[in-house]
Amino acid sequence: QTPPPPLWPPRHPAAPITVRRGSEGGQFGGRKGCCWKADSYLNAMESPAEPAPPDSLARRLTAGGPPSASNLWHHEWLRLLDSSLRKCSGTAILPAPDASPAQCSTVASSDDLVVVSHDGAEDPVFNYASKAALDLWEMDWETFTSTPSRFSAEPDEREARAELLRRVTADGYVDDYCGVRISSSGRRFEVRDAYVWNVYQGEERVGQAALFRRSGCKF
Repeated sequence: QTPPPPLWPPRHPAAPITVRRGSEGGQFGGRKGCCWKADSYLNAMESPAEPAPPDSLARRLTAGGPPSASNLWHHEWLRLLDSSLRKCSGTAILPAPDASPAQCSTVASSDDLVVVSHDGAEDPVFNYASKAALDLWEMDWETFTSTPSRFSAEPDEREARAELLRRVTADGYVDDYCGVRISSSGRRFEVRDAYVWNVYQGEERVGQAALFRRSGCKF
């Protein structure tokens, strides 16, 4: 069986896309509702939020600061992101499901591949960001991973967040998200061609993740 095509090394820069809706879908399947519901993940900075408990899987597997050799590049969490994306979309982040820490380091330290995730708390808080993501949002690891994911967009982008989040949770993933986001300094950028998906360990949903290419963003 041919393995899913990895998103790394880089493919061609993303082209502008059009929001479209599909009629098929379900948990880990199809594009029911498609791109418009991806705001639920990427919409996000109002009141402080409590992250998932430190012993939660999302927090435990990303403890120890930014991805580095000393924490094995958070390879176990990246493997979960990869396996969940493979299951729901047939696309892969890593070259193999059992990718080594060294292979995971290529994603974590990429200047182009933006990978972010948040935990499974009621008001989710970011728990992972690749180098490209930290550069794009102009934050360090400690700041980013204590930020509620709803804060990644301006206030007028957040109104529909809760409902959209429920839809992403129910439908599994989207694969053609586009929308405007804002960095910590107020710099706006347009995300294009993004994947947003639920992260599972077994049958338990432990978070959500998103990925896109910085080279495909419009500033």
